Amino acid sequence: MQKNKGKKIIVIKNLLYSVSANIISMLVSAVLLILLPNLLGETEYGYWQLYLCYTSYVGFFHFGIVDGIYLRIGGEEYNKLDRNLYASQFCVLTFFEIILATVIAIFASIYIPNVNKIHVIVLTCICMVIYIANNYMTYILQATNRIKPYAIVVMAEKMVFALYVGVCWVCKVKSFEVIAIGDIWGKVFAMAIALIYCKNIIFCRILSLKQTLSEMLVNLSIGSKLVLANVASMLITGIVRLAIENYWSIEVFGKISLAMSISNMLMVFVNAVSVVVFPMLKRMEEEKLGETYEKIRDFLMIVLLGTLIFYYPAKVILTMLLPAYAESMRYMALMFPVCVFDCKISLLANTYLKALRKEKDILLINLFSVLISVITTIITVYVIHSLELAVVSIVVILAIKCGIAEMLLAKNMKISVYKDMLIEIVFVAAFIVTSWYLNNWIATIIYGGMYIIYLFWKKDKALGAFIGEELQKKSDI
Repeated sequence: MQKNKGKKIIVIKNLLYSVSANIISMLVSAVLLILLPNLLGETEYGYWQLYLCYTSYVGFFHFGIVDGIYLRIGGEEYNKLDRNLYASQFCVLTFFEIILATVIAIFASIYIPNVNKIHVIVLTCICMVIYIANNYMTYILQATNRIKPYAIVVMAEKMVFALYVGVCWVCKVKSFEVIAIGDIWGKVFAMAIALIYCKNIIFCRILSLKQTLSEMLVNLSIGSKLVLANVASMLITGIVRLAIENYWSIEVFGKISLAMSISNMLMVFVNAVSVVVFPMLKRMEEEKLGETYEKIRDFLMIVLLGTLIFYYPAKVILTMLLPAYAESMRYMALMFPVCVFDCKISLLANTYLKALRKEKDILLINLFSVLISVITTIITVYVIHSLELAVVSIVVILAIKCGIAEMLLAKNMKISVYKDMLIEIVFVAAFIVTSWYLNNWIATIIYGGMYIIYLFWKKDKALGAFIGEELQKKSDI
């Protein structure tokens, strides 16, 4: 009993650390979403969003080595790791990334005619080296349940960048390159702190190159499926976004990206929880996974579907703060439901599939989703020429991806989620239709009424899962 109580306290502490760090991250992101569009102007902001789009892919250039380490050591004790082995891999990986980044930057400078895009790619290459080095250490901290140091690293990066942007705002800096340099400095500062926390597995004796490469190949073979799955996952939305930039303009791309950034802010909380959930699931008995899944799912969907209500006041407030981006706020009606499926995939589907070591299934699901994304992008952008349908296609594809993943998990864990999935799709469809076609307040009343009915339907399951269990424990005592 005492041992279980101790474990619960550790989980709660880790969750608080992770959520606190990510709340600060979200608040900084929220402030930047308001400041940067007004500071930079439409064209410069479009290139800033392009930089963010490109840098979102840099984590995949470790080709699965970091993911392989994460999967292999998930749930292990930090102090029991082979320090020399991880120090050696860190050095080799970082040296490789420097060479790769240099080659990409040179090719971009030679073959790309647009000077601003060259600047975006060169800055992305610099970011790649720093990000992957930092990512290597933070993944080890997460996998070994050292959540407090991980949280401090996350907060440090965001706070430094926020201060830098504040100075740029005061000095009226209107260059996306200068803002991107600030993002890089934030990552450099975070990496320095990560190096302090991981100094005993980074600054130690280096093994032979042969031994290091042998271990890296093992991690590569394990993590490559996951990194390919993650690349495919990013491409689901990335293909649509890049097609919009290619067919329309950098300004339209910036506006759609702004709507997507606002819609994805809830992912901050979900990522905070998933960081804690993964090592916990790795240590859990397999027969308990299904029951835990249903409890987390019920609670998560109440939160996610309820979060859609915040679209209505957010649209009014952000339209006043960013009048030049009023069109972006309108597209939020189509983009907001992305967070429902994205959060469910990130916290539930992917976390459980990783814990069950089903990286191959994650890869196949994502590859299938990318195929659908390519087809729908060609039709909506290049055949029909509809920006609205292109944006809606992102929600539809993520809904399909989420549905396939959940059905696979339901089969594996012998649980039923089909009724819940259908109801959630109805809610998302109702939200999109009412928000796009109806007056803001009428849409609020309709969706709010539907949500209240949903709460009454779910109250027994949700409360039973979290309160009833505690009452049962007390009655047993």
